[in-house]
Amino acid sequence: MVRTRILGRFGAGGPSVDTVLAEPVVRPGGRLRGEVRMVGGDRDVTVDRVVVGLVCRVDVSAVDPDDGASVEFHQHAVTGAFTLRAGAGHALPFEVDVPWETPVTEVRERPLPGMAVGVQTRLAVVHAVDETALDAIRVAPAAVHERLLLAFTRLGFSYRDARIRDGRLDGVAQRLPFHQEVAFRPPESYPGWLTEVGVAVVADRAGVDVVLGLAGRPGGRVGRFRVGHADGSDWPAVLDGRLRELLAGGDGQPGGRAGSGGRTPGRSAASARPAVAKRAWWRRRTRPVDETAGPGTHDQPGHSGGAPDGSS
Repeated sequence: MVRTRILGRFGAGGPSVDTVLAEPVVRPGGRLRGEVRMVGGDRDVTVDRVVVGLVCRVDVSAVDPDDGASVEFHQHAVTGAFTLRAGAGHALPFEVDVPWETPVTEVRERPLPGMAVGVQTRLAVVHAVDETALDAIRVAPAAVHERLLLAFTRLGFSYRDARIRDGRLDGVAQRLPFHQEVAFRPPESYPGWLTEVGVAVVADRAGVDVVLGLAGRPGGRVGRFRVGHADGSDWPAVLDGRLRELLAGGDGQPGGRAGSGGRTPGRSAASARPAVAKRAWWRRRTRPVDETAGPGTHDQPGHSGGAPDGSS
């Protein structure tokens, strides 16, 4: 069991709340299970609602790495109005669908520095100011996403950083108005002009869209391809082939162009920045996301210094 911190009391003698999670790690497309446990204070209070949401920090500027917003991108109502009796305990179990596009924070238990996703519990009591607790959760990638990230390291790429970018990718159906990018430095076996490869993965129930951005020349190179969750390809070989096709001037996707003309993975030196401290974004402003907006569908199925590697 994973316990979040206790919420502050609603004034002297008010109720307190504790959120307990059933599993330490979740995956996109899975479920976050837990309980919201409340203890009444010295008087009865009317609880208007209890809500659990998922939050991440999104970079909203390509120039200023400190310009970020904490975005609540998924929300689940645990309960509506009820009376919490004085001194009484009350437990509310919940199950929250984890959106397929949820950013990942670790690969094989190794953290992606700068990445943080949180669970936010909000309790509204009639005639009192809402109380909120926000604590980090661990998000591991779906299997095909993990195999892709590990393929980079097995080809000799070194992890550079990760960020969550505001905005949408061309040619990709996104439900959320942001996407995660992981950047790698290339080994010497690739052409000298190549300085960085960024990869963005946007998942849904059927599979993942992979967008590759190559930096080092004006405009860079961008390619996109899609694979299913059960794809058992030799990922180092597949990735090497895609990258070399892009380097040779192809688009990385048979039969058509992909990803040109819009926001793409890969950054210039001017926009590069060190990884954001893991908890710095908790202090930033929070804005909700309208999950009904935007193109595409989004079905649900029922330590600092770490980086992805190929170790077991």
